[in-house]
Amino acid sequence: MHAAFPRADLAYEMTDLIVRQTLANPAKAGPLRFPCQLLRRHLPPGTLPDWYDLIAQAGWGDRPTTAHPDTPAT
Repeated sequence: MHAAFPRADLAYEMTDLIVRQTLANPAKAGPLRFPCQLLRRHLPPGTLPDWYDLIAQAGWGDRPTTAHPDTPAT
C-alpha cells in the first residue's frame, strides 16, 4: 500500500500549509485553536498567548493553586 501510495511527508506538508495560512491570516489562529498550536512552534516564545496568559489577563484576579514553571510568582 505504501509503495503504491507514498505519503510524501503528508503530515509535514499539511502542517506547513496550516502554518502558512495562519501567518497570512492570524485570525485563523485563535489562542486555543489547533492552528495556533502549530504556529506557536514557528514563532519566538511568548509571541502568542497560551491558556495561562488568557487567565492572567482576564482581570478576575485568579491565582494558580499550584506552582507552574511558566507562571511568575506574585
